[in-house]
Amino acid sequence: MADDLPNPGSSSPWVSSSGTAAHPYAPLGGGGPGDFKSPGALGSEGNDSGLLPHPLAPVARNDALSELDVQALQKAGIANGTPLQTAPKKTVVTVAISEATGSPITFTGKDYTALYKEVSDRATKHREAGSVSRSFATSTSDVDADGNVGKVTFTIVLTTVLPTWTTIDSQPKADQDKFNAWRASVVVHEKRHVDIYKTEFAKLKTQVVGPKDTDITTQADAVDDAAEAAQVAFDAVAATQPAPLAAPGGMTKVP
Repeated sequence: MADDLPNPGSSSPWVSSSGTAAHPYAPLGGGGPGDFKSPGALGSEGNDSGLLPHPLAPVARNDALSELDVQALQKAGIANGTPLQTAPKKTVVTVAISEATGSPITFTGKDYTALYKEVSDRATKHREAGSVSRSFATSTSDVDADGNVGKVTFTIVLTTVLPTWTTIDSQPKADQDKFNAWRASVVVHEKRHVDIYKTEFAKLKTQVVGPKDTDITTQADAVDDAAEAAQVAFDAVAATQPAPLAAPGGMTKVP
């Protein structure tokens, strides 16, 4: 009956003006009783029950109900408060990032000339003057009977390694200053690596949604892979590299 319209005095969009519940074969548009198609679900124009189709309407057969939908149905007493389908909850993600200092890269040159040779030899072998590594641990909790994970915590430790010169205290101040200036440049570079990791791993909070443990692993691996790619891209820019260690000073004999 096309003229059997929803009752404006009712809080439920599934009850008509005559008190009749919506026909179970209501059209896919979400309309109520009668052979008509509404452009939207009943309740879309000021009805306080929201945009929920009748639980027996065809449109409801393929829709998963959110927790809020379930609560609305229970409040309205529809289908005895039993949803046709319940969507799994999104996994709650916690990201805990901390920093640590690793064992230093040690240079033992007896003087600045020997130090310079050590640093140059290391660079020739494409070995870094400093580094930042990450450890990545995952723990889950609140796993339901269907294997949906309620909570996941990512514990990440960023470990920075920097250079040291074991004989620096016995060196002339000018040579100490040159080493310290170079080391400071390495510190700036490695700090940028730390910042990149923090930025990329913060994305775990939005890109890891679960619901299963296998889903979480796949989603977290994608974030980790993107973080490593960002680090490689940063190192590929020559301007981002640490300044070179200053060459030894002094007179050079000309033959």
